[in-house]
Amino acid sequence: MMSAFTIKLIAMLSMLTDHAGYILMLAGRTRGDMYMLLRSIGRPAFVLFAFLIVNGCEKTSDMKRYLSRLVIFALVSQPAYSLAFTPENYRAPLFSAAPTAELMSVSPAAAALVAFVVLVYLWCVCAWRVDASLLWLCAALILPYVQLEAFGLVILGDGLNVFYTLGVSLALIGALLKGLSTGGAYKDVRRWAVLLAAVAAAALVHARADYGLFGVALILGLYLTRRSRAAQAAVMLLWCFAEYYVRMHYVQLMLFAMLAVLPVLFYSGRRGPRARGFYWIYPLHLYAFSLAGILLLR
Repeated sequence: MMSAFTIKLIAMLSMLTDHAGYILMLAGRTRGDMYMLLRSIGRPAFVLFAFLIVNGCEKTSDMKRYLSRLVIFALVSQPAYSLAFTPENYRAPLFSAAPTAELMSVSPAAAALVAFVVLVYLWCVCAWRVDASLLWLCAALILPYVQLEAFGLVILGDGLNVFYTLGVSLALIGALLKGLSTGGAYKDVRRWAVLLAAVAAAALVHARADYGLFGVALILGLYLTRRSRAAQAAVMLLWCFAEYYVRMHYVQLMLFAMLAVLPVLFYSGRRGPRARGFYWIYPLHLYAFSLAGILLLR
């Protein structure tokens, strides 16, 4: 039987292998079968992380704090994500351009959605008190519209890291199933407002975040079936089939991704050793891998 700590280790090793393969490809150091093998080994990672988020959601006593932690790591990880996964970073000469920063054009609809999410969070979660979690949320909603280049490298670009996907999923779980809005005047209005704000946040990030709404759907499916390991395994298998065979037409990727069901079926329910600093592995390895690729492998 496996503890949550063991599943975290498996997910982490899978993720590291996947990202190493992708960055080696961008740096022109791997192609063909070796590239596909490394990416295939990485396919169980997101499925396992989705399971761990649901497991953490079940065990947490403070949903607001849990969500704030994901928001903070979304911010911390974004420069690392852009450095690692922007192809131009491995081709353009270093120090070829002066640092530039600009705000992307924001549609009125996107601006309205951002304002709505912030207002609902301030009302329903913070009770009209400005706290650190609200400031982190504002920064996370604004950052996707900032582009930053320095020393010929894209520091902030178009794509959004996986913590955005995880954070939106947790917000939807909190709004739809756990009820972040409780009691007080306008109780029903508050509940609907929180739900609509979570949906608005999903709409803001779905086209740019890793796995997008498909990833959100997996996490919600795992939460809805959380009382049965067999049902969760079935959700995982169905998602892997839809994501990698129906959408991408890669049987190999699908089969490797489906291996994620094994740790879940053998999960004992125990936490195991405390994995302090686990979230830091994501941004730190992206910084290390991308800088190694940019400085040593180009």
